[in-house]
Amino acid sequence: MITLKKTQRFTKEVRSDKESALISCPEYVAQHIAKQASSMGKFTRAIELCSCIGALCIQLGKYMDNVIGIELDEKRIKMATSNSKIYGVSDKVNFIQGDVLDHSLLKKLQADIVFLDPGWSTRKMDRSSHVNSVDDTKPSLRKMFNLTRKYLTTNIVARIPATITSLELENLGYSRIENIHIDGILVFKVAYFLEDLSKSYCVVIKFK
Repeated sequence: MITLKKTQRFTKEVRSDKESALISCPEYVAQHIAKQASSMGKFTRAIELCSCIGALCIQLGKYMDNVIGIELDEKRIKMATSNSKIYGVSDKVNFIQGDVLDHSLLKKLQADIVFLDPGWSTRKMDRSSHVNSVDDTKPSLRKMFNLTRKYLTTNIVARIPATITSLELENLGYSRIENIHIDGILVFKVAYFLEDLSKSYCVVIKFK
């Protein structure tokens, strides 16, 4: 178990809407994910699929030379671009409007590591409707995973609802699975599927 310090959800006045603010990765967790991923390999180019308002991309920009966020919602692209300027990483972080399942788009990109963050619920902002299968996220985590491996890299990190089990994730491959607890509650999981892993294992990360 690893215990880390929880801070504000965002330490700066970010641009967002109600839904984006709730579903975005908290800044202190995004900092942890970016730092953890950068310590696990020599990654310089990162892509996040379903980047929302840019919370994780911004933190990745502190560790990597080039970061691209892909998001379908044009309004979120504009907010993410503004937020990257607020955090001083706009020279490293760029956002593209597009479908993360678009083969022609993914073929044009290059990355050493890719982060996946699909929608978790069958109903917006309703935790009771969080899915328990990698096929039921929106878009499908399995489809995103397979396309990423086909066109970009086998180094993949996914942020997923707590309802998806470790056994379900093992169907995708070996991973380091972090159970993210905030104020004593298991809120979500982060799975690191990296080339050099020879088995899956779980770690508890507590923020308080």
